[in-house]
Parts: sequence; structure tokens; C-alpha cells
Amino acid sequence: MYDGPGACGVFRAFQGWTSMSDTCPTEGTLKIYPLIKELTAYTMMRPLFREKQSRAELPREEYLSASNWELDFETSRFPNSPIARSQEYNDETHPHLELGRTMISIPRVKPGDQAWWHGDMIHSVESMHKGKGPSAVLYIPAVPLTPQNVDYIRDQKRLFMEGRPAPDFPGGVGESQFVGRGKMEDIESIEGKQAMGLEPFDVSGQLTPGERHILEQANKVLGF
Repeated sequence: MYDGPGACGVFRAFQGWTSMSDTCPTEGTLKIYPLIKELTAYTMMRPLFREKQSRAELPREEYLSASNWELDFETSRFPNSPIARSQEYNDETHPHLELGRTMISIPRVKPGDQAWWHGDMIHSVESMHKGKGPSAVLYIPAVPLTPQNVDYIRDQKRLFMEGRPAPDFPGGVGESQFVGRGKMEDIESIEGKQAMGLEPFDVSGQLTPGERHILEQANKVLGF
């Protein structure tokens, strides 16, 4: 929502991770709010309403009742959306989501299992870890080929060749002075090199007009 430090510079169609451990609910796994349509509508509408009486004055059901809320066209409040940070949610600022009972844990995952969820979906990690082992994952989102993402690949390619941090990360010399740091020749597959902008995308196969257009555009941006 704001161009804050550390904000993601690519379009992610889905958030995702790959599990590195055997993890069940209550063992520090992922929790999500599954009602994406309702969440989106509520997020957009929430700044336009304010409570008439506080939660301290009313029972919970009466506090959440539509009769206790009125239109607010006078202020510019956007609840729990701090400058330079992501939109945040809790029971105080977004009470109708009832996060205490609507956030659900994903089923058991084993090493190699993947979890994917909508980029606008509320997600969190369980606050308590009652398991005996670690809950470890690799965050690997789904990043489709779009003009915005191609621009990121172009900038990332240059920084990778210099051994410096990628665009979304703090600057500095990074690993540029390291002996044995990762280089182009360490990426063995053609797909890996294409993902890093080091090889052109193949436009010779059976492609839709849209696929061919974005691949050709990407190759041009990447200097091929």
C-alpha cells in the first residue's frame, strides 16, 4: 500500500513456500484467513465506517451489529495501515473479521510439500509451537512473467553479476568481495538462467499471441 523499505518489488500471483520439515497444526505452521472476497470488501469498506459505541460499552454481538456503525466521510483514517508498512489486521481495528476464530491452520505438511495462498489473503504463523521439531520452510512465491517482473529481473541480473544484493534488499557491497560467490556459470539449467535473465526466452514453440508478446518483450528488456 505504501512504497516502504523492504516492500516487495515484484508481482506475486500467489504467496508460497516449500516445507523443509514434518509439521502439523499447533506446531508453528501457517494460518490463513480463507474468505478472500469478504476480506477484500471489508478492507475497502472499513475506512468508511466508525463505531458509535466502543466495545467496552457493549456486548460483543451488539458492538458488531450494523446498528452500532455509521458512515465516516469526515476523517482520513485508514485503520491499522501505518505509513511505510503493510496493511495489518487485528480484533481492535477490524473486529468483524473475528480473526480469533476464523484464522485456520493448514493441514500437516512433510518435507517437499508446498503451500500456496492468494497474495491478498491474511496469513500468519501460529503463535505457539507445541511440536518437538523445527518448523522450517523456504519462501518461494509464484512470480509470473509480467512487464513489472521483467524490469525487476533486469535490475537483479545486473546486481547478481556484480555480487550485490537484489533490488528489494538493502544496498551495499553484499558478496561482491567474497571468494567463491555464486556466478553465472554456477547456474546449470537453461530454465534457471532464464529466470535470472541470463538467457533469452524461447519464442519458437507453440505459443498464444499473449505468451509470444510478453516473451519477446522480456527478451528486449533483458538485452537479447
